[in-house]
Amino acid sequence: MKTASLGRTSRPLYVGMVLWAFLWGVQGAAQELYAPAPPPDAAFVRVVHAAQDLAEVTPEVGESTFDAIAFGSVTPYQVVSQGERTLLAGALEETLEVSAGRFYTVALTDEGALLLEDPTLDNSARALLTLYNLSDLAAVDLRTADGETEVIAGVAPGASASIDVNPITTAFGVFEADVPIATFDEVALQRGGVYSAFVFGPADAPSGLFEVNTTQTLE
Repeated sequence: MKTASLGRTSRPLYVGMVLWAFLWGVQGAAQELYAPAPPPDAAFVRVVHAAQDLAEVTPEVGESTFDAIAFGSVTPYQVVSQGERTLLAGALEETLEVSAGRFYTVALTDEGALLLEDPTLDNSARALLTLYNLSDLAAVDLRTADGETEVIAGVAPGASASIDVNPITTAFGVFEADVPIATFDEVALQRGGVYSAFVFGPADAPSGLFEVNTTQTLE
């Protein structure tokens, strides 16, 4: 009877040990799967190259080094500690002030660095679109690619404007009045997704870019 009793009690013990080992393994895998949380003093900064006379550069902001970018391109966001931080980009050197928990786009222009604070999405059921005018054009619009539906209108040089929208699938374009500057491939806007459209260049030859916002994870 003792032998039978031990057999009945040892099976749950064994199963329990296996289950514990399995859950521990899942927890370890989850720790490897998810990126570590940013430090509490972290701001999030990206750099966009909008300087017509500046060659390809590898920007640095504070302790963070970004990938090399050429005119008309943008980096992912990276973590930068809050406070006064030095921007280095080729011969350009400027001091930026960034705050914890905020997102920023640093635009490299022919006049220097332009620091723009980016909005965040309050409603995770919608998508956020932002239009940046980093060109010499007096005003630019974001519309559907056919030009029929106005999404963001009249963004002045060196400025940005945002709107949150339903997560639809459509193609967008950037326009000066009714004249298309650039149209982009159809995109399925995701719930909680954040997207950026940029206009670059001189008034007689502007160009456009549409990007899904991304953040470079910590290692």
